[in-house]
Amino acid sequence: MSTDLGDLDSQVHKDLVSYRHANGLSPARPRRDAVVLRILDSLATDLVLTIETAARKHGVSTAAAHRALVELAKVGILSRTKDHKGKVICWTADQHLALIALTERSNRVGAGDTEVRRPHLGPPAPARHRATPDRAAQG
Repeated sequence: MSTDLGDLDSQVHKDLVSYRHANGLSPARPRRDAVVLRILDSLATDLVLTIETAARKHGVSTAAAHRALVELAKVGILSRTKDHKGKVICWTADQHLALIALTERSNRVGAGDTEVRRPHLGPPAPARHRATPDRAAQG
């Protein structure tokens, strides 16, 4: 799983740089201390974020945390979860969550291939597609 997480982290970094380059953002590769990179580097452990938790964890203002979370959502790395009034309540790292769910699912069949053998009482396989930037909260 650590190898898969490393590969996913590498891919989301590339996705961020590609997005920034395609949209004319300068610099295309954010500075090493940029909030967006700090959040990106912690996605494997911080799968669900709010503006306040991101700001507190990374020692930045809520405005800086908000800008970084919005950028990561525009890239498709994070998904927005909204309440019944349409207010964003949190951001989720769906690709990371799917990888963890897939690993857990395979562990339920003894680390075997879950394509040929369904795990006993395991969750369904996660969809293998990129997360959509916006999604409504499920009630």
